[in-house]
Amino acid sequence: MSDIKSFHMLVFSVAIFIATGCNNTEETPELNETEKRSVEHLIGSWSEYYNNAQFDALAELFTEDAVLFRPDSPPIEFESRDEIAEYYEYAPPLETTFYRTGEEIEVYNDTAIAIGVWGVKDDEGPSVEGHYVFILKKEQNQWLIHRNMYNVDWRRGDG
Repeated sequence: MSDIKSFHMLVFSVAIFIATGCNNTEETPELNETEKRSVEHLIGSWSEYYNNAQFDALAELFTEDAVLFRPDSPPIEFESRDEIAEYYEYAPPLETTFYRTGEEIEVYNDTAIAIGVWGVKDDEGPSVEGHYVFILKKEQNQWLIHRNMYNVDWRRGDG
């Protein structure tokens, strides 16, 4: 378990350093909690849109220049929300359901970081699971996913 906490701390530290440029401006705890709830809502919308094949709506949750970091693959640097919607149209079969658990959210001015566990389940239960990191940017008073990173910890049948 301490390896996961160490991973989380490392990801937070690196992401904060890169995303905020070492900006130390602090916000009030009340504002921070409001922003966290906004990020939670956005991530909940991501799951809902994905599970319901609403890929145009899902793409609206991203910045125009979002980047997706997938396991064992080069990053995908999107140039438009249309490209994002098109990418997700080729997602796993919709007989599965995407889920998230164990979410941690930190907000730093106009940057937020969300990490947690994701998975896909079907009638037989979870079929794949891993960890994710979203780096979000606030643009025109709206949180958007700017960077999406994930790994795969296990797949059903991998022994």
